[in-house]
Amino acid sequence: MDHIVPARLIRRLKLGNPDQRENLQSLCGTCHGCKLQADHKLCLGDKLGYLGILRRLGFNMGRVDRALALYGL
Repeated sequence: MDHIVPARLIRRLKLGNPDQRENLQSLCGTCHGCKLQADHKLCLGDKLGYLGILRRLGFNMGRVDRALALYGL
């Protein structure tokens, strides 16, 4: 399982439980590897870069928006 909003960011910012259902998705190894680049951008504070990578990769942006909203991001 992959965290839409990276668990390390949620824990670092003390935003709650990163394992909420709305923040989990199933990804193949290849897609997870590509998403790690986006996760790194978000952890560095580059939300637009994060969203741009996920959009380019064809992620469900509605789910991404809901997960970000869940944590106030």
